[in-house]
Amino acid sequence: MIPGKLFEYIASRRPVLILGPEGGDASAILDEVHAGCSCEFRDHNAIKAAVLRLYENHKKDGLPDIDSPIDAYSNKNTTRTLALCLNSIART
Repeated sequence: MIPGKLFEYIASRRPVLILGPEGGDASAILDEVHAGCSCEFRDHNAIKAAVLRLYENHKKDGLPDIDSPIDAYSNKNTTRTLALCLNSIART
């Protein structure tokens, strides 16, 4: 399951921290677009390290704008992909 909010967070071009399964779909998307990191729900040390890393980066340089290929996950492109899929189903 991929929450729709993930795409809004990625579109903000700010670092995202996902609390959930590291091998999950949302984590894979985040890794693909280099827009943040994910930590397991109960991995308190990893969560703390991720938050501290983001905070230290913020203090040093400010949080970076994410400059990655996120256009594949825009509403326009995901709707286009869905339309193509539906069209191929309708033709069969």
